[in-house]
Amino acid sequence: MDRRGLLAQVPKDLAGSAYQGDLMGSAERCAGTVMCQAAHVRAALSEVSEITFHNSGCQGIILHFGLMRESLGRGTQCEWIKRVSIVKDVANALSYMHQNCSPSIIHRDISSKNILLDSEYQAHISDFGTARILMPDSSHWTSFAGTYGYAAPELAFTMEVNEKCDVYSFGVLALEVIMGKHPADFILSTLSASSSTSTAYDILLKDIVDPRLSAPSKQESKQVTLVAKLALSCIEPNPLLRPTMKQVCVQLLKEIPSQFNVFPIVTIGQLLDLQMTNV
Repeated sequence: MDRRGLLAQVPKDLAGSAYQGDLMGSAERCAGTVMCQAAHVRAALSEVSEITFHNSGCQGIILHFGLMRESLGRGTQCEWIKRVSIVKDVANALSYMHQNCSPSIIHRDISSKNILLDSEYQAHISDFGTARILMPDSSHWTSFAGTYGYAAPELAFTMEVNEKCDVYSFGVLALEVIMGKHPADFILSTLSASSSTSTAYDILLKDIVDPRLSAPSKQESKQVTLVAKLALSCIEPNPLLRPTMKQVCVQLLKEIPSQFNVFPIVTIGQLLDLQMTNV
């Protein structure tokens, strides 16, 4: 599994710098107290303009990072191919944390303010301050953590932490990436609809994507449609019906089937009903 997208903070004596650590090392500290035998991930600074990238053979290279939220705010500078790449990077990182780390790491605060973009628009997850590890044979109950508007709805009545909480937040983030704004109103109108006959299901996908960008090309439109479908599956109200991040990554890496060549005419209802294999 691709380990890109995880960003680690250097020790306190080097505050202000960060590096993308060797995630295959032995047990390391994560977010100060979180530990993972298969990964080294520590909190990145929430807002930074310069970060020193430390990796084998790359000492001293200066990269300029910015918040994903700010990049989306600039609209046309973040075109479709970059946006799809951002979604893939975050999905890869979460899948690695959930499935490849032992024990698993749950971020608990996936949102646009915690995604950093480097100079090539590669996305990195930051701020592991509220992260938890799912230790075997231990309680996964905890107090609420996260950002309202991204937190899974079940956290309103249960404080049990699991991977599906991150999956929901990822779905919100993916919608934000293609819409260019937080999808709160869209989620409320779509997922609160009483039945598939609701007018909310008649909304065309092309009418909710970021209007500041030119219409996507044929290949881009297939990718945007796939991202939208996966995002909708991730924000399923029932956490048991949400895919895992590994399943999301599998779909993002596969050849996109012809059924997704429907961007100009597909409705939200049709996307919700669209059946996919391995998701």
